[in-house]
Amino acid sequence: MKRRHESKRARAARRACVARRRRAARKAAAAGAPPVSAVPAPAVPAPVVAPAAPETPAPAPISSALGVDAFDVGGFALRLTRVWIPAGTLTIYYRNRDSSEHNLWIDGPGVDAPVQVSGEVGENGTATKKVAVSAGAWSLYCSLPGHEAMRATISVG
Repeated sequence: MKRRHESKRARAARRACVARRRRAARKAAAAGAPPVSAVPAPAVPAPVVAPAAPETPAPAPISSALGVDAFDVGGFALRLTRVWIPAGTLTIYYRNRDSSEHNLWIDGPGVDAPVQVSGEVGENGTATKKVAVSAGAWSLYCSLPGHEAMRATISVG
C-alpha cells in the first residue's frame, strides 16, 4: 500500500521496523517457536472480573383461578369452572346465583383448618379470595346448616 506524503525519515523507520520483524520471525522459526506476525497484535485489555452471579431465584409460584357458582337446581349445588389446577396460589371467584344465602369454605391437605372464602352472601353476592393450595383433593362447601349437599371437589396437582 502506498502511503501519501510520507517523509523520508518515516519511510526509513517503517522499513527498519519491518526488517526487524522479519529477522525475529526467521530466528523464531529456526528455534521452533511459532512465527511472529508482521502485524502487531492488538493490545489485549485486562480481563474484566464480573461480580459473582446471584443465586438462581426460585421460580415464581404458579397462579391460577377458579370460578365457583352456588345454585339451587332441585337441590343445592356448586358448579366449578375447572376440575383440576396446578399447586400454587389459587384465586377463587365465588358468586351466589341462588335466592338463599350461602357461604364458601375450602379445605385440603396441609391446612390446619378450613379457609373461609366468603361469609354469607345473598342472591348475586360475590367474593374473591387467594389461597395457597398444595397437591391433593380439595373440598369446597357451604357450611350453613342444611346445605351439606352444596359441596364440590377439585384436584390439585
